[in-house]
Amino acid sequence: MKHESPSALRKLGHLSREVGVRVSSLWAGTGDTVMIFPGGGQGGTAAGLRGWSLAPPLRKLGFRVIVIPPQLELAQRQRLVAKESPDFLIFQKCRDPLNDPAFFPQTPCILDMDDADFLNPSATERITRITGQCIAAVGGSAFVEAWLAQYCPTTRVIWTGSPLAEVVSGAKIDPTSRTLVYAVSDILGFPQETAFVRDLAIACGPDSGIRLHLIGRGNRDSVLDFFAPVIRAGIPVDVTGWLPYEKLIERVGRGAVGLAPLDTERSLASKGKSFGKVLAYLAAGIPVLCSDAAEYPHFFRSGVNGYVLPGDHALWRDTILALLADSGLREQIVTAANRDFRERLSATTMAEQWSHLLLQLKAKPGGSE
Repeated sequence: MKHESPSALRKLGHLSREVGVRVSSLWAGTGDTVMIFPGGGQGGTAAGLRGWSLAPPLRKLGFRVIVIPPQLELAQRQRLVAKESPDFLIFQKCRDPLNDPAFFPQTPCILDMDDADFLNPSATERITRITGQCIAAVGGSAFVEAWLAQYCPTTRVIWTGSPLAEVVSGAKIDPTSRTLVYAVSDILGFPQETAFVRDLAIACGPDSGIRLHLIGRGNRDSVLDFFAPVIRAGIPVDVTGWLPYEKLIERVGRGAVGLAPLDTERSLASKGKSFGKVLAYLAAGIPVLCSDAAEYPHFFRSGVNGYVLPGDHALWRDTILALLADSGLREQIVTAANRDFRERLSATTMAEQWSHLLLQLKAKPGGSE
């Protein structure tokens, strides 16, 4: 029996994806054609939320939207661009080496960045060039947008939206839970923030009855070593690896409070952050405690739809204990957060802001020609 080589199977997979894009383009909508090049796969990452999840609501707003899977090779992407003659290309980040206007010189390109990748010295020069070659650039936060504005004449801040925002309804708290949830892409990749969570758990103390649930990538043994002082203090610590978005929401929803500290003074990785896993907390329906930094204070109203706090362990501890003692307060906070989540951080709201930008660009002299 003849077996296909891995390279042959990979090529077959690439071809099938290209065919899939051609077929799906028949139902991509009508109007100006926009091609989105996500920086990764579907799910709860920025690539999923800012790339894949942008397409359906943008179609409803009158655009023909085609999403290009990141597995496609350059020749395949160029064939699709030549066939479809899109009005705009949207590159979601520059981490994909093929997300580059130099490969598509005849089509107006827009860069979308939700992280401050330009702070990485090895990436700065390339991102600077790409930003300058785009007709517009979108940042997921004001910090990222300000950097992009140095090199691109048209920039916007567009927050990451979630399709789950439109199906969240009512408070969904578990009044018996005393679990503090800390969800992050890489648990030990944000050392200042993770140390804050560790010290906060110790400040709450074993008599508080809390347990700590850490969710994210990272070597389990290394994570447990880092949180050994918490365990020695008599506070249970659970560690869960990275989860698909739906399972992440379900797991987060078992918690009582979602923790979102940011140390933008000492942590380069945090400077460009917008909402990240806070979207998961909101979708799961648990109260959010966050730092008074980055985009958080522009969305959260402390004591109304969440809590925006300075980096004081005692203040975070007292706020946590007050929430755990009053399920009615937690329900009130979650209800207000659900409303604001739907109105300000939905995929539809994100698409509406993209629509305004695209129509503005189309109306400029030369439009998308």
